[in-house]
Amino acid sequence: MARSSQGFSGSRHTFLESFTLSEAALRLKPPSEMPTGEVDEPLAWSASDVSQFLSQEILKKFRAHPQWQKAQPILLGSWGRGDLSAKSDLDLLFLGPHETVMQLVRDLQNEGLRIRYRVPENPKDWSAGVLSTDLLALWQAQAETPEANASLLEQQQKIFSNSKIKRKILKDLWKERKERARRLDSIQSFLEPQIKFGAGGLRDLFQGQVILHLFSEKFQDAGYERKVLEYYRHFFMTLRHWLHFHGFSDVLIASEQFELARWFGFDKHSEFMRQIQRGLARVHFYSDWILLQAQIPESQAKTLEKIKFKKPEDLLKLLQKNPSVLAQYKVRLSMNRFSYSSQTRARMLSQLFQKSTSDESLQAVFRSRLIDKLCPRISHLVGLVQHDQYHRFTADAHLLQACREVKRVEKSPQTLGALKAWALKLKNEDWKILAWSSLYHDIAKGLSGDHSEIGESWVRKDLKSFGFSKAFIDEVAWLVRNHLALSTAAFRKNPQSPRTWEELQELGLNERRLLRLAIWTALDIRATNPEAWNEWKARLLHQLVEKVLAGGTQTYLELKKKLPRGVSKEWIEGLDPHLFEIFSVKKLKEELQSSLDQDGSWAILKDSQKRNWLRYQQKEDRSGLLSELVEKIYASGASIQHALIHTLPQVGVYDWFQIQTAKDSQSLLKRLTQMKAAPVPLPAVQFLSIDLISETPHEWVISFRGVDQKGLLLTAVSKLKALGAEIRSARVHTWGRQIEDLFHIDPQNENFMQKLREGLLS
Repeated sequence: MARSSQGFSGSRHTFLESFTLSEAALRLKPPSEMPTGEVDEPLAWSASDVSQFLSQEILKKFRAHPQWQKAQPILLGSWGRGDLSAKSDLDLLFLGPHETVMQLVRDLQNEGLRIRYRVPENPKDWSAGVLSTDLLALWQAQAETPEANASLLEQQQKIFSNSKIKRKILKDLWKERKERARRLDSIQSFLEPQIKFGAGGLRDLFQGQVILHLFSEKFQDAGYERKVLEYYRHFFMTLRHWLHFHGFSDVLIASEQFELARWFGFDKHSEFMRQIQRGLARVHFYSDWILLQAQIPESQAKTLEKIKFKKPEDLLKLLQKNPSVLAQYKVRLSMNRFSYSSQTRARMLSQLFQKSTSDESLQAVFRSRLIDKLCPRISHLVGLVQHDQYHRFTADAHLLQACREVKRVEKSPQTLGALKAWALKLKNEDWKILAWSSLYHDIAKGLSGDHSEIGESWVRKDLKSFGFSKAFIDEVAWLVRNHLALSTAAFRKNPQSPRTWEELQELGLNERRLLRLAIWTALDIRATNPEAWNEWKARLLHQLVEKVLAGGTQTYLELKKKLPRGVSKEWIEGLDPHLFEIFSVKKLKEELQSSLDQDGSWAILKDSQKRNWLRYQQKEDRSGLLSELVEKIYASGASIQHALIHTLPQVGVYDWFQIQTAKDSQSLLKRLTQMKAAPVPLPAVQFLSIDLISETPHEWVISFRGVDQKGLLLTAVSKLKALGAEIRSARVHTWGRQIEDLFHIDPQNENFMQKLREGLLS
């Protein structure tokens, strides 16, 4: 089987081009009861009825063509196996004469009926010239004529009974799955799952089902796994139908998740998404197991089958020796046979946290769900998605990532960059505290109340039952309770403020706690979203910890001795410390003196990495000035990557913008200098979250987060200006495709945040 010499004709077909979907949409109903993942619970699904109706409607049109029967068509892929949806590709194989096929294709194209068609390169061997993974389209294919059906049955028997071809299919499926996983590896895969191609989606599900069929001799006892795949086939096809009928693709976009949750009968959107993520994880696991089970020799399968477990510790021992999905599957089948005392759980978790335990074994404990037996409190986190662009993983996956990061950094401290020296100071006891903290720090997420406080109470209760000393329990409990303190101080407050240092010291810090908290902060960021950890944050965190260690009394002593004329030390203390990492003290001193001599001036400087930084200084601040500056930069065609906004004593406005621009420095400066202040049309952008993250009688700190889009900063500043907020200082940061803008403003009234969010949130 091969594509015709002319390839696939047309573009992706949609029934919207030729059929009214209203009747098909009316046939789509939510299941008889809210889906909870109980695969033995009979639910009435409508997905197959909808697919059958769509198939019959399109076939009525095709069968009306005089060349249809003569072309001897065979329905392939989702069409053939009864999974057709409104935006499915229409895949066909033709066995008829070439001229007949071409005439039919031209007629269909002229009527706007776009198809993807193939003709065999070798009529006697349809596998000739075809990728092995494409041969799967023949599974459950449907022939339209008796002659085509006879040929189809003959080729199915010839291809799918050929052991060499089947082995090649398995090998290529693994390659295709890895490539697909790499391509779709993004935050969006958790926030907005890809129902067809994402991990555990319909593509994985179909592959699992076809391999169960092709290697049925190896899966005689896989009744439960078949039920899981069939259950989620109906569930995910129902989702796909709904999305297609409402004009969307196969991505479960955030804006529609709430409506879908209501349609399915869920009271909470979070519970609906939890069921989706659980389903994707189950399909992904079982489809992986099916592909591996089909590949292994009979002798290897029997060796694994003969392994007997006498006590719970044997389960962990197997996963440490063999962390494969095959071993995970065996553990899943066996772990419910045992009871798990506090002492048993303590021993097994302690072994899991050993430096010698491999990363693969740690993952295997989580993916096999043995972790639910060792730490039952984690069960409610499975599939829990934290719906923002910062938290990349589901809550349980984040705990796994945190546990992994502790072990990785313990083995390779250099991965933390500027924090390496502190990681090297940690002792075995410190790493043990970090390991247990990694499991408990977010374990109460999704529950009502402060998750840090609840986590602390669980630590004290569980670790006491495990037999740990009071001193050890106190340190783990302290870290779980305060695990966000340093991150908040470093990245969401003014790390140069003596009040920030005092707040940290009031938590009961000592040098060991501070070092552990600093390392933990880096590990937690990396485990939350690897793209959010960068050199800039490492340096900023390093600076803050140094200040706290010094009691907040050592403030850039070198620069204090060489103050620019007419400038007091308050200028230094008010500067964002990031500037001292970008430019040398000498450069900053010279630059400030130059700007003071030319009030109201722009300048462009290059840092050590040749990035452009645009500086603006003006002695007198006034309402709306920041908005005007951002509007000018936006109107000039430059894009802002980072921004450090200040209003300083004796200096006034002192703002820095890291920009990208196609213009040379002189042209850009000339344009900015000559440009008149004028509002520019705001682009159509949306933020994912706008939060009040710090509130004192003297200052509010507001965070704007979202996917990077041109004009986000302009929109945020314009909205704050329109609401009358005075911006004292700000920090804008972009990492990967994500942004976070932090604004320090005067305190506002109780309705301010509601008004701020109106029209800006997706």
